Amino acid sequence: MKRFIIKLGKEGNASTKSEGIYLSHISDLHTWQPEKFEYPITIANLMKNNKLKDLKQIQGFLNVKYNRGPNLYQVQVLQETLQKISTSIVTQQNHHLLVSGDITNISHLEEFKLAKEILVDKFKQLIELENEEDLFKYCTLVPGKLSNIYNLKA
Repeated sequence: MKRFIIKLGKEGNASTKSEGIYLSHISDLHTWQPEKFEYPITIANLMKNNKLKDLKQIQGFLNVKYNRGPNLYQVQVLQETLQKISTSIVTQQNHHLLVSGDITNISHLEEFKLAKEILVDKFKQLIELENEEDLFKYCTLVPGKLSNIYNLKA
C-alpha cells in the first residue's frame, strides 16, 4: 500500500484552503485478514467454486498464504492511514481521497466484504457522514485490472 498527499492550486496561494485541493492517494490495498472472513478461504472451496476453470485464483491464494506471508497486508495499517486522512478531510475544506489499484489479492467475496467494511463503512464513520452516497464527494475508487475478476458464486 502506498500513500501520497498532493496539494494542487494556484502558485503562491498554497496556504489558502479555497484555492487548492488536497489529494490523498492510496493504491494497491490487497485487503487480507482471514480471521475476519465469515467463510474461510481454502483450496477446496476455491476449487469447488472455480470447477478448475480458472486456476489463477488458486495460484494467487497459495502465493498470498505461503510466499507473501500473513503480515504483508495488514488491515491495521490501512485503518491508521484512513484515520490520518479522515482527520485532514474533516479539518481541510478541499480534500479528496483517491483509492486505486488492486483492492483484493484473489478477488474473493470475503476480501471484498472486508474492503467495503474498511473503505465504506469505517471511512464514512471517520469523516462523520450519515449517507453512503455522500462518501463519493470525498473519495474516488479506481480498481485495478477488472480482467482479473474471477467467476465467483456467493
